[in-house]
Amino acid sequence: MNPNNGVSPVERARLFREILHPRDPIQVSPSLVSQVTNVGRVGESVVVEAPFVCDYGYNISIGQNVVIGRNCTITDTCEVKIGDNCHIGPNVSIYTTSLPIDPKRRMGSKGPQLGKPVTIEPDCWIGGGAIILPGRTIGKGSTVGAGSIVTRDVPPFTVVVGNPAKVIKGVAS
Repeated sequence: MNPNNGVSPVERARLFREILHPRDPIQVSPSLVSQVTNVGRVGESVVVEAPFVCDYGYNISIGQNVVIGRNCTITDTCEVKIGDNCHIGPNVSIYTTSLPIDPKRRMGSKGPQLGKPVTIEPDCWIGGGAIILPGRTIGKGSTVGAGSIVTRDVPPFTVVVGNPAKVIKGVAS
């Protein structure tokens, strides 16, 4: 069953804004306070298709004229910024959280989580099924090919594809 059926675009936008602008005070671990913005933002003319999954919502800032396809997952332990005029395809995952490489430090559910912010600059297209890892910046005007895994920053006005994503060409600005 499609969760968008029977819900107007205006109501969907209101519900999404409520996720990004919580009314109740937010309780976070003291060690995360410097990384948490508590101020989600969503611009005008934003379309977010359901289902949409995030950890907190208030660490996500979305610019104007953005489309986010269905089944998008954002682990927003740290800030995620999506610039104006971006198109995020379906089944895209944006991660700000990872774990220690050392198995002795991971300690299952008792271990630390590491976090780094993700920035998607204006005028980007993130193809369906792409994965963006913690700490990455997708440069202005860039395209991330469907199914690509972004392990490094993407230079502005480039097309990247593959696993790991590599630049295959530039785009005229």
